[in-house]
Amino acid sequence: MKNSLIFTVLALVATTVFSCEDSVSSNITIRKTRTLSVENVSVSNNLISLIAISEWNNGCGSFSHYTILENQNDILIAIYREQPKNATCTQAFIQFEAPVEIIVDGSGEYNLHFWQNDSTSLDTTIVL
Repeated sequence: MKNSLIFTVLALVATTVFSCEDSVSSNITIRKTRTLSVENVSVSNNLISLIAISEWNNGCGSFSHYTILENQNDILIAIYREQPKNATCTQAFIQFEAPVEIIVDGSGEYNLHFWQNDSTSLDTTIVL
C-alpha cells in the first residue's frame, strides 16, 4: 500500500514537470518589439489601461507579454512577441495589439516610455 502511494505521488510530480506545456514553451522564441503607437487610453482610479500597437519583422507568432520598470513617475515599458522556433514565416512587417495595464501611486503626471530600440523610445505623458 505504501509503495503504491509513493508511486502515485511520483507519477503526479512527473506529469507536472514533464507536461506538454513545458515542451511547447521550449520551442518558442521571445523578443522585444518596437511600439509604434498608443491607443484607447483609459484611467480608472490608479489603473492606466491602453493598447500599444507594436511591429514585428515577419508574420509568425503573437503578443507574449510586457515588462514595466518604474522610476518615480517615469515608466519604461517593453512589449514582447513570441514565435515558434524554426518556423517558416512571411517576410513582411506586421502590426499587433498589446494590451497594457499599469498601476500608479496616485494623481500626477506619468511619463510612459515604450521601447523601440536600445537608444530610442516612444514617449507619451498621462496626467491623472
